[in-house]
Amino acid sequence: MKGSGWIKNIREAFNWYLKAAGHGHVEAQFIVASIYDEGGTGIEPNNEEAYKWYLKAASQGHPKAQVENLVRQVEQCHPENAD
Repeated sequence: MKGSGWIKNIREAFNWYLKAAGHGHVEAQFIVASIYDEGGTGIEPNNEEAYKWYLKAASQGHPKAQVENLVRQVEQCHPENAD
């Protein structure tokens, strides 16, 4: 059951993840990237922001972020294979 404060709490949680990501927390960076990548609950998809945060997480060794960056690089080289 979702109450009226649910959306506000999601946005507040995103803001906390964003703060943690800004302080170098690798898992928060990946989560922020994923949220920007897919969008949801008041947060519009933003490919540039997603890429920025995936790159930061990947540079710290986050394996899923490294895969996301690799996929994006392949898509840039071969846009006919995207999606």
